[in-house]
Amino acid sequence: MSSSEDRLFREALYLLLEKVRVTKAALYLLERGGSFRLAAQYGFTRGDRLADRYQRNDPLPTTVFEHREPRMINDIRKAGRLASIMESSSSARLMTAPLYVSGRIVGFLDVRDKAGREPFVADDVVWVKEVLRLLAIRARSLPEYAGGDRGADEQPMPAATGDGEKSLADAGPGGVASEEEGGFLPSSTDRMLQVVRERLRAGAEGIKTPVPSTGPPAREVAYYRVTLEAMLRLPDVAVAAISRYAPGAATVWYASERPLQSDVQQALCENADKVYSRTANRFPVPAIRTSHPLVAPAEAAAPFSRSEIGAIQSSVVASAADEVSILSFVFRGAGEDEAREKLRSVHLLVKSTLGEIRGSESYREALRGMVNRFLEPGLRRYSALKAHSFSVGRLARKFAGFLSLSALETEQLTVAAILHDVGLRELNYEELSTKRNLDVGDVKLLREHPALGAFLVNEVAWPYPLGPLIRQHHERWDGAGYPDGLAGPQIAFGARVIHLCEAFDVMTSQTSYRQVLLLPQALEVITSKAGTQFDPELAPAFRTMVESLRS
Repeated sequence: MSSSEDRLFREALYLLLEKVRVTKAALYLLERGGSFRLAAQYGFTRGDRLADRYQRNDPLPTTVFEHREPRMINDIRKAGRLASIMESSSSARLMTAPLYVSGRIVGFLDVRDKAGREPFVADDVVWVKEVLRLLAIRARSLPEYAGGDRGADEQPMPAATGDGEKSLADAGPGGVASEEEGGFLPSSTDRMLQVVRERLRAGAEGIKTPVPSTGPPAREVAYYRVTLEAMLRLPDVAVAAISRYAPGAATVWYASERPLQSDVQQALCENADKVYSRTANRFPVPAIRTSHPLVAPAEAAAPFSRSEIGAIQSSVVASAADEVSILSFVFRGAGEDEAREKLRSVHLLVKSTLGEIRGSESYREALRGMVNRFLEPGLRRYSALKAHSFSVGRLARKFAGFLSLSALETEQLTVAAILHDVGLRELNYEELSTKRNLDVGDVKLLREHPALGAFLVNEVAWPYPLGPLIRQHHERWDGAGYPDGLAGPQIAFGARVIHLCEAFDVMTSQTSYRQVLLLPQALEVITSKAGTQFDPELAPAFRTMVESLRS
């Protein structure tokens, strides 16, 4: 930096001495590598140990990025991670403030102590913002912040946020104010948008290799063990097994009276695969398989071979969007077909019991977690949003029944529908919900709520996946939706259902943000947009359901 540039920055800082009587102030600017270098300062002495450079994850820059607005600290006991910095320079007061250029943080102010050790007050922030405005004008004259020419081998200056997206200054109304307008900060909506995107990015980067929770809970495996062992006492049953199919993997739990040769396990898998292929599954037969014996057979017993198999009897005992479980009996010898046919009642018993385990335990636990984690106190403050959430949930449950979905699929869809807009609670909902006209920045922020909602629900161990249904509930059949631009069958089935239910509630609810339509008008809109906005098969089915409820 030239001496003239340094002088311009120092002159802006001196305004703090003149107007606020700040005894020490320093300006740090973003470097190409992502660190922050000391660009100008006054008042600090060698004994103050003023840093020449900060890394992005050091306490001072971290605080700046967390708050994104001027922050005053008048009590070192409340300084947290900044206490050591204040102690090293014997500072009683500290203020941090971010420097924005084109919607990104390119530097920050470190302001210490007022004359007479007076505390910082709200009026001081006004002058700090004025200084930041002047500093932003000067920073734009530097090539690295103004987007000046670069050599062929040079890379663009990285934003301190790590956000490689287009500058929010290009967002139109609600973006960064121009120099002529006298502004330096993005609007509150744009700052919130930056925070949301960084949070989502941090969450994605924190899971380098996603490992889906595809296995059943421990209490369910314990049920397998007790049940399968008991089934070995049934006539001619040599092996009892439960095969669980999930996206990417299949797992077999089994009990046998004798060790099994590999060809028996192969025959068991082949039979279960045939049954699975006849289900309305939404994922292919997994290539990865694992087997877990739940009962240790007698080691001295001769292995059970494929030639001893008389028959294999299998049926589906559990089915959901991401899982199919199949119960199998391997019979020894010829046996009597009539006796084996009577054992089908055992399949029904297992199916019923599994449904009770999952319905009464897993779902109830998840429901309690949902209420505690998401609806209180978040949605509770916004009665219209809460009413909309439960209304969509009720519609989704009715539609699931109309479509003859399984009990577990119905519960999954209902919970996802209730939580479909939970991402709004983390945005400027209180401000945005009262605006009569949304600008471009507001719309960008609101469009983050499906991804943010999915991020939030994924923090809870649900008995079924909710994230995809919530993330995709604003996708359109024609691919014109958001956030991922998915089209047609790429969109999760449950998300297509929720999209229909939400659109209908928005059009007909008295608490809606838009003009309320009569029920026939709303159904006509849904029918007219089948194949563009809505699933072409679900849209007419939804209309039929609603009309049947009226009759």
